[in-house]
Amino acid sequence: IMSIKILDCTLRDGSHINNGMFGKESIKKIIIGLVQANIELIEIGFLEDGNYSDNQVFFSEFKQVELFLKNIKKNNSEFGLMLRTDRCKKSKLKKIDSIDFVRIAFYQDHIEDVKEYVEILKDLGYKIYLNPIAISNYEENDIIKLLNIINNMSPNGVSIVDTFGSLNLTTFNKILNLFLLNLNSKIEIGLHLHENLSLSLSFSLSLSFTLLVSPLSSPLVTPLLRVSS
Repeated sequence: IMSIKILDCTLRDGSHINNGMFGKESIKKIIIGLVQANIELIEIGFLEDGNYSDNQVFFSEFKQVELFLKNIKKNNSEFGLMLRTDRCKKSKLKKIDSIDFVRIAFYQDHIEDVKEYVEILKDLGYKIYLNPIAISNYEENDIIKLLNIINNMSPNGVSIVDTFGSLNLTTFNKILNLFLLNLNSKIEIGLHLHENLSLSLSFSLSLSFTLLVSPLSSPLVTPLLRVSS
């Protein structure tokens, strides 16, 4: 049985356009609307070093997130944050009840730091999802090596991340097959795309189809589809 989840990163990924300045009330309305729409995973924003404003979705401490979300009901949704190990000190990692998962975005040369952060966050009780930035820049052997490392970390999921929206369907399918062949089947496969070539829908359909028909399919799939104009 295949389980498909949707992760909404409107607030987090959208912050690249407006520096996260959605406005306090708009942020809350977006979160409440996503909860009402029964979106499984809602990414609230970034956790990173810097100054904080409650009109923005860049948080410098977990306690700021807890305060911001304290009157918002999750219902069936889960709330999460994204961080990068080169932009967020390990000392900032704390446990709060309002956050359920953390996504870590990283470049290849950050993988040793990622291991440390994953261990700390898992000990704190968070679900962990990994986003290897710009998978299109990886060689095939690099992808296999990365997946072996990820298997040892045992996160909840890892995404195929087309940072530049440059993957065509042929290359995408090659990468997907590498994930299916080399990733532990207990780890969810995510899909995080950018709509530069008008292929995001095709990729989503390809992922769902492949996992439905493949005997190597992971039992859990988490398509993380982010479409940008």
